[in-house]
This record gives sequence, C-alpha cells and structure tokens, in this order.
Amino acid sequence: TEPGYTGKSIATFQLTETNIDSQSQASDNFKRGLTAARVGDRTEARRFFQAATEQNPADVQAWLELAGVVDSLEEKRD
Repeated sequence: TEPGYTGKSIATFQLTETNIDSQSQASDNFKRGLTAARVGDRTEARRFFQAATEQNPADVQAWLELAGVVDSLEEKRD
C-alpha cells in the first residue's frame, strides 16, 4: 500500500469534507443566532438557529436555542 493511502474513495473524502464544511457553517450560524438573541432580534436569531439545526440536526443546543426564540407552541413542535 502507498504511504498515506487509507483505502477511502474520493467520494468518501468529498463527503467527509462536505460534512466538515456543514458543521463549520452550523457552528457559525449558531454563534450568529446567539448574538442576534442577545441583542433581542428574535427573527434573525430564529433564522440562524433554524439554519444551524438544518446543517447539523444532532446539535441539541441549537435546537434548544431555536425553541427559545420561536413565538408559538405550534412553531416549537415543528
């Protein structure tokens, strides 16, 4: 085997790279959501937290923050 060869295909590498980009974007959106929430801009906070949860559905903190800035119980259920 070649040095540095892991046996992973190019598609797997690209998928992993995409996941890292998505997680980085999710983190950025989460931070922007926190900033918007701190200054009282619930609409922007909701937008950023929604994006963060779409990019990283496993981020429990993003979901909790999103629940804190939605206006109605029905929105919290969605």
